[in-house]
Amino acid sequence: MADAVAKFKGKPGLLAWYVNDEADIGKATRLSKRRDFLERLDPDHPTWGVIYQVEDARGYVRTADVHGSDPYPVPGDIGKCLSDAIAMNNGSMGTRAVWQVPQIFDWCMYHKPPRPDERAPTEDEMRNMSWQAIAGGANGLVYYSYHCLWAMRAKDRFEKRWAECCKVADEIRRHFPILLSDPATLRFSKGVPEKLGWRAWSYEGDTCVLFVNASRERIAAALSPEIAVEGTAQVFGNGAVTISGGKLSVNLPPLGVAIVKMKEMRTHN
Repeated sequence: MADAVAKFKGKPGLLAWYVNDEADIGKATRLSKRRDFLERLDPDHPTWGVIYQVEDARGYVRTADVHGSDPYPVPGDIGKCLSDAIAMNNGSMGTRAVWQVPQIFDWCMYHKPPRPDERAPTEDEMRNMSWQAIAGGANGLVYYSYHCLWAMRAKDRFEKRWAECCKVADEIRRHFPILLSDPATLRFSKGVPEKLGWRAWSYEGDTCVLFVNASRERIAAALSPEIAVEGTAQVFGNGAVTISGGKLSVNLPPLGVAIVKMKEMRTHN
């Protein structure tokens, strides 16, 4: 490990040291020592660990500087991307960055023989899983994976799949000014369905809110924000979010996403 760190720590392409790939919680003490060792070798780069055992997330807090999980739900319950991200944030008690791992690969690559319903995620599913992770608190996304797209090129044309991945990532990149802003203190007193993910930021004097439908069914909900809102403006997405009678009306199609700017009422003397 020391030789590898010495060789690569000065490279501009290095983001972090990947120190845990789904190791079980029984190895937490050993993983913590590995994190400490790498910090002494290279204090300028964080360590990152990924688990699927999100119910044990708190037990992994000392094992890495950055945490993440890899739900890989397609073709199953796509809403796991939201619940996983929330679990990782809650498990670290807000003391760790969270880089989630959205699925872009086809499970057929790993299951031999493949199961009848297995397939690659669609562009809409990749987009939805990414925004679910962000709504759940992720501040980093590391997609898995490029080499899988290439390996499955005989089934799904690589150029098409890669272009879809780049499109989804570029959409998120365009909203970095909002996503990297300070969190807003927005709360809803009632009306938030379990499969409706949301997250809010303070941006240019207003509150920007991300809503994401973590299901394959339409979600229509009336939310009661604990602030007075005089209007909304759509920033991104395919869902409708409006304000009427002091309530937010959120209407998202299956896998839908919306970012809206909410203008708070100002009191004038």
